[in-house]
Amino acid sequence: MMSPASKLDPPASAGLPEQRSGNVDASGCQFFRYGVAALCGLGLLVVSLTLWLAPASDPLTAAPHGVPAGGWVLQVLITGNLAVGLLWVWLDWLAWRRGLPPSESRDNFSLAALFVAAFITFFCLILAGGQRNDEVLAIALFLAFPTLAVVLPLLWVSVRRIESVGLGTLILVGFIAASAFAQGRIEDSLTDSGESPFVVNSYLIGLAVAVWLLSWTTEPHAGRTA
Repeated sequence: MMSPASKLDPPASAGLPEQRSGNVDASGCQFFRYGVAALCGLGLLVVSLTLWLAPASDPLTAAPHGVPAGGWVLQVLITGNLAVGLLWVWLDWLAWRRGLPPSESRDNFSLAALFVAAFITFFCLILAGGQRNDEVLAIALFLAFPTLAVVLPLLWVSVRRIESVGLGTLILVGFIAASAFAQGRIEDSLTDSGESPFVVNSYLIGLAVAVWLLSWTTEPHAGRTA
């Protein structure tokens, strides 16, 4: 039997979904703001790295072992943009795990990541163009962009099959470190075999494929879709 008070007052439970929805929206907006700020901050860090790596003089000759004269841009165009892209992957993954609206989270983070990556790329190309380095555009078009186009989707799919946030974060951070090491091998000519930038970055793509294959061995993939 309903009490007189329950007839006069709206059900107590009626307000709970609104409060919960408001709390989710507030936490989601805060999460998006922090995520976009992190993407912009990382972009500024990569720009600072670009200024630090750029040679002070005009490199007119190719480096040993077939390394292009603009080999320094590999750390910026591949490792720098990869770091921005994997931060986007990590943020999108966390938003998905928290149950935040997928379309909203993906739109916010995707636009911010694309803007930051475009700014880094154009800044690097303009800086290299000021040094009359004609090889940088070719490196961007035929090496950096294809590498990122293969690696980022594979890692995005992979981390969604991983239940542990710590393990997924470690994989993404480790992949950035692997990219920095790979581009460093090219730039500093540490190998005696004279491996080309295409060969070294094919190893990076192979590593991404290996992570994707290993992600199928995790348990959550049976109950979740990528």
